[in-house]
Amino acid sequence: MSNKIVIAEIGQNWVNKEGVADLDIAKTMIKEAKKCGCDMAKFQFYNPHDIYEPNDPNIKHAQETALSIHDSIELVREGEKQGIEVFFSIFSKFHMKTLLEHIPQLKTVKVASRSNRLLSMIEVANKAEKQLIISMGMNPYPFSVYRDKFGSVKKCKILMCVSEYPAPIKKYMREPVYFYDGVSDHTEGLELAQKIKIWCNLKIWEKHFILDKTIPSPDVKCSLGPTEMKEYVRILKGRRGNE
Repeated sequence: MSNKIVIAEIGQNWVNKEGVADLDIAKTMIKEAKKCGCDMAKFQFYNPHDIYEPNDPNIKHAQETALSIHDSIELVREGEKQGIEVFFSIFSKFHMKTLLEHIPQLKTVKVASRSNRLLSMIEVANKAEKQLIISMGMNPYPFSVYRDKFGSVKKCKILMCVSEYPAPIKKYMREPVYFYDGVSDHTEGLELAQKIKIWCNLKIWEKHFILDKTIPSPDVKCSLGPTEMKEYVRILKGRRGNE
């Protein structure tokens, strides 16, 4: 059995063709991620004004897909129903504390790439003894600095990440992959997964997931549809085509 963990990053892709957020679409995506063979499904929990400037072209979409606590609880319950772990990228200490207070059964939390300098936020997750995943895409310091800082974190996995959507594969290929526990894959298509023989040490693979590539989402180009995601999982887990 493969020891690779594949995360379906649903993120902000749970909107309809008009760009309106639809929780039923989000729940369907959880179910489809499970069918594709993914081990986890991830959403985002944030205040859009904390992460986007007022004139940023993506702020309107972020406002539309900003989850409430009630919505987040529903998504976690849907994951439990479908047999797949649902968790969240979190962008502030306030949102970390709020989410853990209202959904104490969460096993895993992720510190978003743009928030990886918020050590106090990481300490909240560590105190609650949650599995912590950290993306390093907007890391302003050498990797070794962060590895030293996170050395005291009990359960911490660090992902290589290039914060471009989509990201050129050559930028991932420059990274010293042996430092990382996994990768947040923002490239187009399946090419990065096809490097699995080179990157066999990476245990966690996160990839954007989408049901309809015609929706108005900033992540469309780096997202995989269900057929592609099944193949992505098959490549990473070394399964035969009929499995």
